[in-house]
Amino acid sequence: MIEVVPAVLPRTEAELHDAMERFIAAGVQRVHLDICDGSFVPTTSISGFEQLLARDWGVQWDVHLMVRTPDEVLGQWWNVPTAERFLVHVETTDAMDEMAARAHGKGRRIGAAINPETEIERLENITEHIDLAMFMTVFPGEQGRPFIPTVLDHIRSFHGDHPTMPIAVDGGITPTTAPQCAAAGASILVSGSYVLTSSDIHDAIHDLERSVLG
Repeated sequence: MIEVVPAVLPRTEAELHDAMERFIAAGVQRVHLDICDGSFVPTTSISGFEQLLARDWGVQWDVHLMVRTPDEVLGQWWNVPTAERFLVHVETTDAMDEMAARAHGKGRRIGAAINPETEIERLENITEHIDLAMFMTVFPGEQGRPFIPTVLDHIRSFHGDHPTMPIAVDGGITPTTAPQCAAAGASILVSGSYVLTSSDIHDAIHDLERSVLG
């Protein structure tokens, strides 16, 4: 079963509101929210937790923390009950086990995100603590960057060693690349620019789902 999660990287509240109005109209129930600090990645986004506290959009959120100090940022999110899954980069912490324990204690789930150039061994010592692994199939920080096919080998290898661990992929997901990711072992497809630049978000999401089914 493939889960398609549309993504938004909002630099302003207006960008978040515009994207969310389109997602809600399309019947989206889960959204992947990219949070960037301008340090770990050059892009800077809104804080996210302030906007989600101010308005309940009626969806569940995956919060992707592309930040240098995720252990500090994570605590800001506990008052957002709809922030249900968190993605933290292995490149930014050696305390994934501690953050996972905190998240689980709050009834949330946590995943380890890994960049294309990072050795997958960084995931090996934390698999017992995390709920999923997310492979970046682009260099992070901007939507619309090109898909990096060599990451498929990393996904395939990790899936072979951990067949029950859910795997997400994020970046460059289209009806062309989605089947490749699914064949490698991914079960969650995160798509930003393909979905948001489409004229019909509902159809774009279903195109991704159908591409995987063949």
